Amino acid sequence: MREVLGSVSALIRLTLRAVPLLATIEFVSVIGMAVAAPLPAYGLGLTAGGLTTGGDWRTGLIWLGGGLAGTLVARIASSAVQATMEDRLEGHLDRELLDLTSGIPGIAHHERPDIADRLAHIREESRELKYGATVLGSSFAVLAGSATITVLLVTIHPVLIALVIVAGVRIWTAGRTGRDLQRIQRATVAPHRKIRLLTDLAASPRHGLEIRAYGLRARLLDEFERLHRDRDVPRWAAFRRAIWRDLVMTMLFTIGYGCAIAFVLWQTRMGALHAGDVAMVVLLIPQLDRTASGLATSTRQMARMLDTVAGLR
Repeated sequence: MREVLGSVSALIRLTLRAVPLLATIEFVSVIGMAVAAPLPAYGLGLTAGGLTTGGDWRTGLIWLGGGLAGTLVARIASSAVQATMEDRLEGHLDRELLDLTSGIPGIAHHERPDIADRLAHIREESRELKYGATVLGSSFAVLAGSATITVLLVTIHPVLIALVIVAGVRIWTAGRTGRDLQRIQRATVAPHRKIRLLTDLAASPRHGLEIRAYGLRARLLDEFERLHRDRDVPRWAAFRRAIWRDLVMTMLFTIGYGCAIAFVLWQTRMGALHAGDVAMVVLLIPQLDRTASGLATSTRQMARMLDTVAGLR
């Protein structure tokens, strides 16, 4: 846990050092968007409840309009800075990586396969770090949005917290999947690096004559097939496990969604809830599903980025 928090802290510092103003705008915008997104559903529920029970429905319209306006403003702000922020962050990371590799004393990193594998892994994954601010902001935003949705669901009925727990398990599973995929990526970086080297070798005019003169074509093809098996078989197995885990968690959440709707309808029939509460649940639970799915994706991406950042520290 300490290592993960250290990598998160390093990624935040790296992002703020490269693009402080743009990253701050992005973080604030996406968090504001996530918090504001569930508010229209809350406002619609209050409006429907007020109209059906004869209570105050104008407050619901205020929440509805405020949520829509906040979401629109935050989305515009995020769109305005995101592309520029990612381009500048990519340039900063290229300079950092060049400084890292050129600052290594001696030539051991060219002669030792373990160092070459580590550098190849960092170089391969560093392309994704330009999205670091976006993924970080999305992760913080989804957490804020999940908290908002949780509060709104609990105000309807405490039992609905069970659905939030299922969403949390789904996110935890995604984090574990991300770590497994990253572990497989690291374990297969050696054959991946050799595939690229052999590809460059086979395509090089400088070595083409030697390959033909010594009859190395068949041997190179056999080596390609072996390296691809060593790299692809473990990765495909990990991808299949990830798909099955995601499928199981999606099915569990769908079943929970159906049970929540049935429970709210039953409570409405008993007189404990009203039509506005039903409307809120129907609108909020799909948002919770999208939020959990988004955080699951961000968690997998974050696992890759944190592993790369750990290599840069």
